[in-house]
Amino acid sequence: RTGLTDMVVTELSQSDQIRVLSTDRVYQVLEELNRLDDRITSFEVVREVADRAGVGTVLVGSVARVGEQIRISIKIQEAATGSILGAKRVDGIGQENLFAMVDELGLEVRRSLEVDQATEARQELTLEDVATSSIEAFRLFSQANQLFREAKEEEAIPLYMRALEIDPEFADAVYRLAVAFGNVGLEHESETWMQRAFDLRERFPEELRLRVEGAYYMDRDETVPQALEAYEQWRELVGRPHTTHGLLLNDLERHEEAIELLEEDIAVIPDPGYWPFVNLADSYIALGDLEQARRTIEEFLRLEPDHYQAHVTLGYVSLFMETLEDAQRELERAESLRPGDLGVLWGFAILAMLRDDWGAAHAIVSPLLESTNLFEQSAGVYGQALVLLYRGRFSDAMEPIAQNIDATQDPVLRARNRNGLASAYLAIGRPEEALRHAEKALEEATNESYNIALQLSAIALTALGDTPGTQERADELLERAEQLPSHREMRRWHHLQGELALLNGDTDRAVSELEAARSMLPPGPSFPVGHPHVPIWYSLATAHIADGEDSRAEVLLSDILDAGALRVEYPIQWVRSHYLLAQIHERRGESSRAAELYRRFYELWRDGEIDRDRVEEARRKSGL
Repeated sequence: RTGLTDMVVTELSQSDQIRVLSTDRVYQVLEELNRLDDRITSFEVVREVADRAGVGTVLVGSVARVGEQIRISIKIQEAATGSILGAKRVDGIGQENLFAMVDELGLEVRRSLEVDQATEARQELTLEDVATSSIEAFRLFSQANQLFREAKEEEAIPLYMRALEIDPEFADAVYRLAVAFGNVGLEHESETWMQRAFDLRERFPEELRLRVEGAYYMDRDETVPQALEAYEQWRELVGRPHTTHGLLLNDLERHEEAIELLEEDIAVIPDPGYWPFVNLADSYIALGDLEQARRTIEEFLRLEPDHYQAHVTLGYVSLFMETLEDAQRELERAESLRPGDLGVLWGFAILAMLRDDWGAAHAIVSPLLESTNLFEQSAGVYGQALVLLYRGRFSDAMEPIAQNIDATQDPVLRARNRNGLASAYLAIGRPEEALRHAEKALEEATNESYNIALQLSAIALTALGDTPGTQERADELLERAEQLPSHREMRRWHHLQGELALLNGDTDRAVSELEAARSMLPPGPSFPVGHPHVPIWYSLATAHIADGEDSRAEVLLSDILDAGALRVEYPIQWVRSHYLLAQIHERRGESSRAAELYRRFYELWRDGEIDRDRVEEARRKSGL
């Protein structure tokens, strides 16, 4: 039955005159109604599904098999009244005839809905043309789809792979596999399969073809304009915006545009599901309107109170609002619905770090190291490294990251890890190691990771006195920034120019460039990670100190200390901000406040290996 459902949806989706609800959405609504396991679906349930999903016409059917004889019966009915618009029964011998039987059923549906066959753009294509000629491949595909609907992508991936071993040209299986890999964080695998889906895109109906093109183009900075164009064409074709279009606009930090699009998406779809709401909440978070972000997720939870991901998102909103007890409650609710989820664990780890409970944070992320998912493994290593850096234990933090690089086969994850190492080595004044890792990252990185590697390598080259090499990296970053329809990478370029000016002793230019970078920061955080604020604030604070502007530096350093969840990924800058702020208060003669900050700095890094001279100085000046 499941396979036939997928077949019928695939066949009918070829029509440019019929809008077909996706199988995924049908199963999602059935699950919401607690009807997913029903062996027989009453028309009352069918009507409720149709009403929730905004569907006017439904197709219901049955399949019977006696030996090799197969009979499929269908009825086409008005959802609101149950009036029968058409009916059809087809018989066949053996599973090998199923495709032809479904094609015959599709023809009857078109006749019943009075579709003009003469104007059908793809009327010559059969189900085998647009899907696969192998029943076994389609069976595996349908089984994988069912697991995908249950958010069991890691179990679905091997089935998609087996289907593609049978039929490498099974375009829909290729696309689904790309999405599945992306959902489990394996971006390189996702990109590889999305490339194949893109190459096969002419086998898709127009709506899905545009979705594939949008997903393919948005994965590459240089083709983001084509992605925006594909989603605009999809919008014109379907009559409403696509949720991923809003996701892309958020990624480009064009949040006001994303809000307008996503609010329209939610308004025109009777039952839009989770993603438009969370993407809309992301927009409000980035704009600093955390109260509206909270209301957005709560609105969705009134529709689906047991959606674990919505509780995760609400937990993060509470983290950003610094209402930690609310965050704890929402994350615990999400944990009860989806034990072991990465987003939940990461939220608990942030909570622990904000509470200075380093042992708890380490214990929370440690199980991720045993995961079979490479992305979760890397997240575990990254989490442990953050905890260790908050304690000043640099070597202990770097070693597992280096080991993870050697262990993973995913170049995207390797590049990210190398950027992390390069950034850390730069922070403690070891540009040779930083340059080595940044240069290796450039060999495998793409998009934002590549730009980060350019930034880090340019800073390292300047520290090593290689002016031509620095200029080459800076020029390349500027060229890439100017190509992206967003100020996100231009902010990175200004940040780089400020850092280079600071290294060269040009404090006036450093302040100017870093102020330009700060002006391009979003008002609020990014969800759930990747907040760009602290590094720019810290660089600008050090520039102001070098320029003798302690009062301006004080504001920035205080912002860093009070940054809450925004500072979690930047332990070195956060801990050092205590020391720099203590110095400012000491220069003013405010000895009590200075001693307090020195004491805090010492307590954090007293057992570590970073800034040992400063740590000893802080111990003396704090009176410990």
